[in-house]
Amino acid sequence: MTAFFFIFSSLLILYSVSLGHNFLFDEENIILHNRFIQHGSLLSEIFRHGYFPLEGTSSELWHIYYRPLTSLTFAVDYFFWKANPFGYNLTNVLLHGWIGMLFFIFLRKMLNHDLATLLSVLLYTVHTIHTEAVTYIASRGDLLGAIFILLTLLAFRNRHLKRALVFYGLGLFCKESVLLTPAYLLILEMSFTKTRPRVSSRGTSAEAVDGLVAARPKEILKRLAPFAATAVLFLVFRKYVSPVPLGPPTNDWHEASLRFLSMGPPFLSYLEALVAPAAFKFCLAVDFVKRFSDPKVFLTLFIIFLLLTGWFVALRRRGAAFFGLSFFLVSLLPSLQIVHFQPEWAEHYLHLPAIGLAVLFGSLAKTILQSRKRTAVFMLLAAYIPFILFVGYRTWQRNRIYNDTDLFYERLSNSESPYAGFGHGYRARVAIEDQRWEDAIVPLKTANAINPNQEIFYDWLGLYYFQKNSFPEALQNFREAYTHCTFHNSRHLVKVAMTLSQMGDYEGAAKTYEFIQREHPEEVDLYTNLLMMYEFLGEPEKVKQWVGRGLQHVSANDSDTVLLKMVYARFAYRQGWDEIVKAQTEDVLEKYPNEFWYGDVAKLLAGKMEREEFEALLRSKYPGSGFESSARFYVLMALVLNKEWEELREFVARDGKTMEAAVKKENLFIKEWERAKQAVAEHL
Repeated sequence: MTAFFFIFSSLLILYSVSLGHNFLFDEENIILHNRFIQHGSLLSEIFRHGYFPLEGTSSELWHIYYRPLTSLTFAVDYFFWKANPFGYNLTNVLLHGWIGMLFFIFLRKMLNHDLATLLSVLLYTVHTIHTEAVTYIASRGDLLGAIFILLTLLAFRNRHLKRALVFYGLGLFCKESVLLTPAYLLILEMSFTKTRPRVSSRGTSAEAVDGLVAARPKEILKRLAPFAATAVLFLVFRKYVSPVPLGPPTNDWHEASLRFLSMGPPFLSYLEALVAPAAFKFCLAVDFVKRFSDPKVFLTLFIIFLLLTGWFVALRRRGAAFFGLSFFLVSLLPSLQIVHFQPEWAEHYLHLPAIGLAVLFGSLAKTILQSRKRTAVFMLLAAYIPFILFVGYRTWQRNRIYNDTDLFYERLSNSESPYAGFGHGYRARVAIEDQRWEDAIVPLKTANAINPNQEIFYDWLGLYYFQKNSFPEALQNFREAYTHCTFHNSRHLVKVAMTLSQMGDYEGAAKTYEFIQREHPEEVDLYTNLLMMYEFLGEPEKVKQWVGRGLQHVSANDSDTVLLKMVYARFAYRQGWDEIVKAQTEDVLEKYPNEFWYGDVAKLLAGKMEREEFEALLRSKYPGSGFESSARFYVLMALVLNKEWEELREFVARDGKTMEAAVKKENLFIKEWERAKQAVAEHL
């Protein structure tokens, strides 16, 4: 328990500075724009879509991962934290702590030496290379994959084979690299089991031979067979059944060989990241060779020769050192670009291989500590203590950068990463969010020059021109964003429709919303926007039709149903259809009286709540909600509907200037204001 406390404390100190950092890059699609994790009724859709729940499909996008259990953890986070990144960061840190705990248990069983185990696990846990896997929320699959691999190894070593198989099966739906677990189990058997022929029917497989557990080959194969079969079944599932295919449709083995033989320099870069981590490092590109005579190929072959030599030396002794080196080599294979994927070099690819290196270090530390040679022990600690302090400081530095959005994107934009253009782009986005519009245009154009034809940059350029009221330029950029988006993301089309509406092309906007509705009939905002477009076009019957269709499609969601009903009631009020207003508000009061905000609005409109009580609720129940402007219009509607003419006159006299300013921003509300003034004139 002391070791666990020490590991967790160190971890929390180093990562506390990163808790609550903003969502970055893919995290927005995985969390903020992922309706599957946000609605309980849609959780089953997680198993029907890829890890990146983007719209559309393409055979070229084979690398869209399938990690439904990882996505389910985001659903749990969303239930508790909604869009607050703090909780998601905290979950990742706790998962990394769990990895440290499991690794400690596993390595202590392997080494049978507490201090060597603690030194190894502590170094692994606080090392800088893990910041990308821990602090970057979208890399949670790395953490869950490592957890299930360690659980499988622990259960397998304790001969709880059924439990190990369950852990393996669960891990496959968290991270694709878990597929290699049967190879890790084989390494475990090779490291600590010695095969022997059957010499007696009374023999036992638990007999120790030369410090290794003896077992017959058939027994080893029998233990490994279910895991190999599970791996084959998973591959069949991913190839023929899964909604997300596994691997590319084709793979040119000549190109694959050249890519693999180009990985010598990147391998050395990985070693550099382990030994001398930088204060900031992000994904890098690999310069692949074009011919087998390239010097990089010979460097790669020399590195392979050295690694294989070390592996054969370790094989002679087996044990922890052999396991660590073998685990490192096998777990590194997926990142060696035999199958090409992006990014080509990333530190989080070392999250699992580093376990093997930590085992290797633990074996060395045990040997030195057990030697009782003071000089050797002193040299070990003299090297270990400053090194772990150094990597701990680097980890703290990295996390501080992650927690400063401006600083993170500044470092990225000035780095050698192929994503440097996105650093410029996201710096522009931060400026846009802070409404520093003029600070956004230069980095946006820089980003577009570095990474042309990126839909996200066109989208932000559209936002820039939209706020400048340069609607033709905004429309052009939103359309470019949609054109260059591989997934034909409907969010770009929504912005196209919004821009058309601002330009007065309500018919074009309505057709655009209708096109989106055919793809996403469950989105309530599409129906509220269609309602407004057809009201502008003076087609109230079309409004009725779309409200009816919308209520059918969103009926499973009470909040969406109430929203659409209340928007329809407000439309009916502007048309003078007070009976429809009454019917909609009474229906809301009968079926959804406790619905957030609109339940209280319905009570006000139905005359079951006094204006003073409603205004008090606005201050106490909905402070800072942004409902203040719409609340004034609902009060106005209530006074007219309930024929409280004297109070209406006082309200118009007191808040007239505020209301006049508000209707200039929202053309539809002019009718509500005019109706109130007309009522005052007629009745007073």
